[in-house]
Amino acid sequence: MKITGVAVMAVMAAMDGTSVSANAASAGERQVMVCTGLTADIRLENRAKTVSSGIFAGIGVKIHWHDPKNCPTEGIRITFSNETPASLMPGALAYALPYEGTHIVVFFDRVKKIRATCGAYWVM
Repeated sequence: MKITGVAVMAVMAAMDGTSVSANAASAGERQVMVCTGLTADIRLENRAKTVSSGIFAGIGVKIHWHDPKNCPTEGIRITFSNETPASLMPGALAYALPYEGTHIVVFFDRVKKIRATCGAYWVM
């Protein structure tokens, strides 16, 4: 799995049990609102968005990306932890908060650590 796959998995996990937007611009168009400011690494953010958008386009779903400050109420919120305590869900790379609606937290520090040990296999 590539590092950008974490963002894809996060969006897919948030969509599980939720419906795509009822505000589709045209009949038959399926879309999902995703709100994230991934990291300070704009290159990684753009790559993750491109990969995620491409995967979802392949199943007929358009991702509309939003800044967290302008997130629609139906938006899936993805936040990133860069200082995850070792005691918090050891071994996990992310978790969902289903009782907050659609919110996912990605342990980005752990993802970066895996990338460092896996080398070129993980692409940023």
